[in-house]
Amino acid sequence: MTRVFFAAALAIALLAAGPVRADDPVVIKNCIISLIDEALAPAKEPGVLVAIKVQEGDRVTQGQILAEIDDAQPQVLRRSAVKELAIARKQAESDVNVRYAKAAYAVARVELLKALEANSKAPGVYPEMEIKKLELTKDRAALQIEQAQMEQIVAKMAAEAKAVEVEAADVAIARRQVTSPIDGVVVERLRKPGEWVSPGQPIVRVVRLERLKVEGFVEASRHEPLDLLGQPIRIEVQATDQRIRTVEARITYASPVVDASRDFRFVAEFDNPLHGKHYTVRPGLTATVTFQQSSAMAAK
Repeated sequence: MTRVFFAAALAIALLAAGPVRADDPVVIKNCIISLIDEALAPAKEPGVLVAIKVQEGDRVTQGQILAEIDDAQPQVLRRSAVKELAIARKQAESDVNVRYAKAAYAVARVELLKALEANSKAPGVYPEMEIKKLELTKDRAALQIEQAQMEQIVAKMAAEAKAVEVEAADVAIARRQVTSPIDGVVVERLRKPGEWVSPGQPIVRVVRLERLKVEGFVEASRHEPLDLLGQPIRIEVQATDQRIRTVEARITYASPVVDASRDFRFVAEFDNPLHGKHYTVRPGLTATVTFQQSSAMAAK
């Protein structure tokens, strides 16, 4: 129905205008202003919605927290992980066992050397079995150094694992914060605090008003898509104060497909300037698009 309406309006305008001249502007009425970017900010985790931190009409930035889901459990897990991480780091930083093992090895080595020296001066002072025990003590002390060093390495790995647990808790907390996917304006709060929400359930609707698009249809028998691409256009929209707001743009897309009404669609994106505290153009309104036809268009 919309396309038929466009076609009828265009036909009436062309009949009223008479023959097309090269310097005649092309006027397309009843074009539609619409959004380019809009997003529904969803819940990522199940839980009770404890707060919505924005109101309808608030401007928000990408990544801004819009709402919060109950995060009591991951907060507790995080506090526990932080304490365990502190303990693990202390254990990893401590080299007491390594230093003790090295000291024990030094003592065992000195005792063995003294025993061997004493036997060299007076054979039999230390029985062979006693010498074997001193050698065993020295070897065990050497192994205890390796054991203490290995325990310190394991303690460092345990500290790294606890750090990952803290990061996991941070992620779990962050996933309970509903953030804005885009810069824009909040136009709808879809849930209320106290409600249970499920993953993927939308909480807030955000739209971007700084940049919009206008769409319309032109007669395929008089225009070629390639001729329209890049064409500068003037967009006129009647505001609520009955004044005509005008913005400039260029056609960014012209469909290669001709519909049943023998028209094809064009799209132009444009920056939507602020007029006071409000944007000049609102999506959903109709607009009149005017552009100067090229000589190639006029020759058709």
